[in-house]
Amino acid sequence: MYEKTIDSSPGLGWLCSREGARIAVPLCLAILALVIGVSLAGTPIVGYAALGASALALLVVILLHDPFWGLAAYMVTFYVRPGELVPALAPLHIERVVGLLALAALIWHRRTGERWEALNHRVTLMMAGFLGIMALSVVTAYWKTLAILETIEFAKILVAYLLIIGLVNSERRMGAFVWIYLVLIGWTAGSSLWGFFSGANRGFAMGIDRARGLALAWGHPNSLAMTLLAAVPFLYLLIPVERRRPARLVLILIFALSLLTIMYTGSRAGMLGVLVAAVALWWRTGRRPAMFVGITVALLCAALLMPYQYQMRMVSILDYQQDPSSLGRIDSWISGLHMFLDRPLLGVGPGNFGIAHGLAYSSPWRPSWLEAHSIYIQLPAELGLVGLVWFAGILFVVARVNRKTRQMLVAGGNVWSWHYRLAVALDISLVVLLFTGLFGHNLYRPTYYFIAGMSVALAYIVRQVAAGGPASAQNSAQGMSNKRWEVT
Repeated sequence: MYEKTIDSSPGLGWLCSREGARIAVPLCLAILALVIGVSLAGTPIVGYAALGASALALLVVILLHDPFWGLAAYMVTFYVRPGELVPALAPLHIERVVGLLALAALIWHRRTGERWEALNHRVTLMMAGFLGIMALSVVTAYWKTLAILETIEFAKILVAYLLIIGLVNSERRMGAFVWIYLVLIGWTAGSSLWGFFSGANRGFAMGIDRARGLALAWGHPNSLAMTLLAAVPFLYLLIPVERRRPARLVLILIFALSLLTIMYTGSRAGMLGVLVAAVALWWRTGRRPAMFVGITVALLCAALLMPYQYQMRMVSILDYQQDPSSLGRIDSWISGLHMFLDRPLLGVGPGNFGIAHGLAYSSPWRPSWLEAHSIYIQLPAELGLVGLVWFAGILFVVARVNRKTRQMLVAGGNVWSWHYRLAVALDISLVVLLFTGLFGHNLYRPTYYFIAGMSVALAYIVRQVAAGGPASAQNSAQGMSNKRWEVT
């Protein structure tokens, strides 16, 4: 059975209590006075530092009562990247500090010896093993410093995974986490569109204007498109069962912003991924003819209404021999195969594909630093056969976990339609990531590993609900529907 909820207090509800207000209100006033005073008397950098330190102090107080909000804060810092938006905050390493604080709070709340079943889950052990393989690959890396930095970045993702499986342990928390994730996707899409139309963050490449993300992690148009695309199945499947009209409108807005941003990235893989997601959603939701017609009409209308430069970008797929981008990728794929053959066990090191390509696998008179542009080349080239087999094992185990979750729901009469839709969304999102991985080096994209964490958490929650655990009483808290849903 899934372990009991770590803290019985309903998250931010504690702050609204008399006890919470007695602590939080004076602390907030002190923080406000400190920030105003420092901002007036000191430099902006000192003011930012005071603001960051004060916010962390408030977060510590909250985490002592409910570590779930540490996960929420970590997700916000992970997607918003305050150190990149405000360079003065970069020395504070807010993202890293928040993640460690949240993990420490989780461990502190489990100090009583309560068993953490998810920590021993096969997916968790394989995730830790993958981090170990990355660390081991540093030995054979071309640029060891870069390999170490990439390994540290993956360690941050692993922290998020541990927080998910440790804290998302009830229906209410799963609903809150999904909402946090989708709202952050909305922020990513909306801020990117704002930067595109205002000209503040518009890129120009391959002969077209391209939207880019504000954060470096998805600053490349293709990375931005893949990040948003992974959320499309969640939005499509969860909108119909959201009973609250304002909330449903918010989800619809995020859905529209995501699709619009994908188009303005000019990412051919992203637009093809939308098509794959549409087909997968149709296939997994009953394969109804009316839905097929609706999806087909919607895609045709989108293609016709798409600005001309993006239409030509899509058409260029058919004439790849005249497209420098496609030819460059093919050359990069060939170089990646040579990297794998030269270092078959552990590869050229995590994050080292471009460096190795330029230093040893391209002409010395005209070096190419192009990245792999395919996970199926990047994975064996950077982490070798060991990394390839291990990553495939993670995907296999995650897919099996989701299949067992759906089987439990079907065996119970498919009562928990929200859960079933979430399990299907996790599967389709994984399929879309693997498809777009044909054209993009997305091995270290956090969405893979967030999906793994959500899959493990959902499996335990469903088991708890089936056993009549405390989570079963929270169904109405997040507007779930008991209506049966025909899904195969």
